[in-house]
Amino acid sequence: MLYSVYPTQTPAERAEVVDAAAAHAAHMRTDAVGTNSGGTNAVGTNAADADATGTNAVGTDAVGTNAAGADATGTNAVGTDAVGTNASGMSATGTNPTGTNAAGADASLLFTSLHIPEAEGLAAYGDWMAEVHARTGLEFCADVSPVTLGKLGCAIDELGRLRDWGVRMLRIDFGFGTDDVRRIAASGDYAIAVNASCASADFIDAFQGIELVGWHNYYPRPETGLTVEYFRAQSALFADRGLPVYSFIPGERSFRAPLHQGLPMLEHQRYRNAYLNLVEVATLWPASQIVCAEGTLYPRHQRWIERFERDHVLTIPLVSVDASLDFLIGGDWKLRVEQTDAAWRVEGTRQARTPSLVINADVRARGSVQMDLAGYGRYAGEINLMKQDRPLNHLQARVGDIAAPYLDLVDLMSPDTPVRFVRWQDCDTEGDDCDD
Repeated sequence: MLYSVYPTQTPAERAEVVDAAAAHAAHMRTDAVGTNSGGTNAVGTNAADADATGTNAVGTDAVGTNAAGADATGTNAVGTDAVGTNASGMSATGTNPTGTNAAGADASLLFTSLHIPEAEGLAAYGDWMAEVHARTGLEFCADVSPVTLGKLGCAIDELGRLRDWGVRMLRIDFGFGTDDVRRIAASGDYAIAVNASCASADFIDAFQGIELVGWHNYYPRPETGLTVEYFRAQSALFADRGLPVYSFIPGERSFRAPLHQGLPMLEHQRYRNAYLNLVEVATLWPASQIVCAEGTLYPRHQRWIERFERDHVLTIPLVSVDASLDFLIGGDWKLRVEQTDAAWRVEGTRQARTPSLVINADVRARGSVQMDLAGYGRYAGEINLMKQDRPLNHLQARVGDIAAPYLDLVDLMSPDTPVRFVRWQDCDTEGDDCDD
């Protein structure tokens, strides 16, 4: 995951983002341990006893308005030569993004905008960028337009000076033609990204020979963000050509001016927590490099995202955990490969256990954790994560629940991704002293 910083932020806000980005880049460079905590995950247990297969509706219900042609940054990017950048600095040509995990991309990049109408003192901001680059090694993808040229008092061929600010990639927001974009790329040997949210196939093909990626928009005004279906279709235009895709998720702690309503790419993610948003985008388009559009994240979400990107482990916070479920906490577990309509089955959990209390609700609710009881014979003790509401069953007992803000993780799970269960109440909101 990448971060974003803007000239309209206060110095303190910018410093917080830089510190978070530098720490995240350092963590992502650390070799993933990838070990199984306590050896608790029994892989491949009783695969022959699976229930009937079913389908998992992974992230297919997109709530929101199709905003093709919406204004992503306060300016209309439709039909213009919007550009993005390759966060790894590598040539996109011949790259297979569908085989690239986002965690493998360079996390040492910050997104910024150099054409926000309200931004003043762009030269001073550039000095700040240069200092950050020299001090931390972080580099920038800069969103530019003809507005940028006016604010800097320079010509297209002089944009190479942004290299001195630590800019290695340019995202052309609007107002430049194809020839202009080629001149801009050549001025500083920049990677160029086109606006993935409204680019056409012909538009993409016009930039052959340029180091190119697709970088989606974010949408400041509510009800203008993309639908899931549109996001997938536009991303496929780039994947079909072997080009990387970059996607935004909104922030969760501070929100950028002028509307302060979040900067989502997908409309239904506006106001929702960043961890769930990132996992959803990574599930919808696994090869996408994901960018937090504003501010920083809560520490617990930062840790869980790093674990997901680096170790490929999905953290599941639980509440109302019965004592009989203590064995499940803290280790990494696999889900059975056979998908059912009713629930995810956790491998290696069969063992005779008795819940301390059996307190059921009206149904076996979606997101609840159900344990098979002794009446199920050799299935006793098996843990099931409910995908949908089902009638009560006297042979199962509710022993926990996925914490409400993360309930939709049940739709984003996969047998390919181990899960780690943690107690929600063990982590303070800031999470600084929580080792989960």
